[in-house]
Amino acid sequence: MNASNSALACLPIAALCWSCTSGVAPSMTSPPGTGGEGGLPEPPPTWSHAWGGDDEEAPSAIALDAKGSTVVTGGWWRGYESFDFGCGDLLPSWEGAYDIFLTKLDPLGHCEWSHSFGSDKWDFPGDAALDAQGDVIVTGSAGTLDFDPEAEGGELVSQGISPGFVAKFAGATGQYLWSTQFSGSSASVTGRGVTAGASGDVFATGRLCNPAGFGNVFAAPIMGCDAFVVRLHGTTGAVLWVRTIDYNYSDDGQVVAIDSLNHPIAAGSGDAFDFPAGDLFVAELHPDSGASIWQQFFPAGESDLSGLAGMGVTSDDDVVVAGSFVGTMDFGTTTLTSADWDGFVVSLDGVDGQVKWVRLLAGPGDDFVRGLAVDSDDGLNLAGSFTGKLVLDPSDSDAVLDAGAADDKDMFVAKLDVNGNHVWSRSFGGELDQSAFAIDTGTQGQLAIAGILYGDLELEPGNPLGCTGTGGEVCGPSQTYGDLFAAVLLP
Repeated sequence: MNASNSALACLPIAALCWSCTSGVAPSMTSPPGTGGEGGLPEPPPTWSHAWGGDDEEAPSAIALDAKGSTVVTGGWWRGYESFDFGCGDLLPSWEGAYDIFLTKLDPLGHCEWSHSFGSDKWDFPGDAALDAQGDVIVTGSAGTLDFDPEAEGGELVSQGISPGFVAKFAGATGQYLWSTQFSGSSASVTGRGVTAGASGDVFATGRLCNPAGFGNVFAAPIMGCDAFVVRLHGTTGAVLWVRTIDYNYSDDGQVVAIDSLNHPIAAGSGDAFDFPAGDLFVAELHPDSGASIWQQFFPAGESDLSGLAGMGVTSDDDVVVAGSFVGTMDFGTTTLTSADWDGFVVSLDGVDGQVKWVRLLAGPGDDFVRGLAVDSDDGLNLAGSFTGKLVLDPSDSDAVLDAGAADDKDMFVAKLDVNGNHVWSRSFGGELDQSAFAIDTGTQGQLAIAGILYGDLELEPGNPLGCTGTGGEVCGPSQTYGDLFAAVLLP
C-alpha cells in the first residue's frame, strides 16, 4: 500500500482521548505504563495500519509481547510483487506461489524487523507464539526455503508432498535461532498451532498424512491423516516426543495451549471421509511423554467445522475453544443448530474435559469467529466477521451487532466473561467487506487484532484505513484481493 493510502489511527480510551492528525501517532510524555497525569498509569498507545499491494495479504496470527510490541505472521497470495511493513521491501520468491511473512512492530506500530520466506511450492503460515523471553516461534508448511540466507543452518530442504516446520527467532532483532522440519518421502505435514510452555519448550500441533520424521523421531498416522502434537526443546528445537491423535479417517490438530501445570491441550477436527471436517476433539496430554490425560470428542454429523478460532486456558485451568460451524454440533446435553455459518464458544472443565457451558453466536447470515484470546481477568476476547446482524446474547439488547445491509460483511470484536456472558461488543465496517482473523491481549488490557480489508475500514471515525487494489488503484466492489491490517486498541 502506498503511504498516501494508509493511516495511523487512535481510539478513545475510557474518559481519555488522544487525537491524531495526518496519520501521526499520539506523543507519549512517558513510556507506556510509567505514569501519566495526576499520577495515573499511562495508558498504552493505540494504533492501526494497513499494508498491501496488487494481490492479497492475509494474517494467520498476531501476538503481543510484555512491552507492547506486536508480532504478525501470515502469507501473501501469488507473490507477484513486494510489499513493505516499513523495514524494507519483502520480496516474493516465485511467481504463482504463496509466501510467508513475519514482522515485529513496536508499541506505536512502527516496524522493528520483518522477514519473508518462500519456495517454488505453496508455503502456508500457521500460528505464532512468544516465549517468556519474548522470542518468536512460528509454524507452518513449506517447500525448500532458507530462514537465514545470510548464514548457514537456516535452510530446510523439501521432502515429500508438503513438509511442516517450527522455527524460532530472537524477539529483539529477528535473528534466526533454529528450525525443525517434519517430513517424509511421501508425507504431507501441516503445522497449524504453536505455543511455548513454562519451561521454555515448544508445543505444536497440526496434521500428518503418511509417515514422517519429526527431527529424529518417527511418527505415522493410524489411518488416513491424524492430528499430531509435538514437543520441542526451546533452546535447540530438538524433538522430545510426538503424539498422534486418531478419531476418524481425516483428523487435523488446529490449536494448542498450555495450562498452569505445563500440560499441553490440543483441539482440532476430524471427519470420516474428507476435510473440512465437522467433528471436534479436545485432548489434554502429559508434558513429559504426550500420554493422554483426558480426551473429549463432540460429533457433528453432516456438519462442517470451518477451522477453530483459538483456544485458551483460564486461571482455574478450564479450557475454552471457539470456532465456526454449519449444521449441528452436539456438546453432550447441548445441541447447536445452524442453517448458515455461525460461531460457537465452549468451556470445558480442566480436570476431565466435561462441558461447562456452550454459547452460540448467530445471525441470519454467515458469521465466523476467527480469533480467541483469554486475558488476565479470564475475559474471553473474540474477533471475526458477520453478515447482516450478529446476536451474541439473545437476552441482551446491547449484544446485537448490525452491519447495515443484509449482505454487508463487517468485522467484530467482543468480550464474554468466564461464564460466557456478554460484556461488550463492537463492529467495524465500511462499504465493502472487512474481516478480523486473529486477536491477542496485552498486559495492560490492550487488544491486538489483525485481518483483511477490501475497502475503507474506520476503527475511529475520520481515520480510515484504505485498501490498494490491482494496479495500485483503490479497492472497489469487484476487487478480488484485500489488504492486511493490524491494530492495537483498548476496549
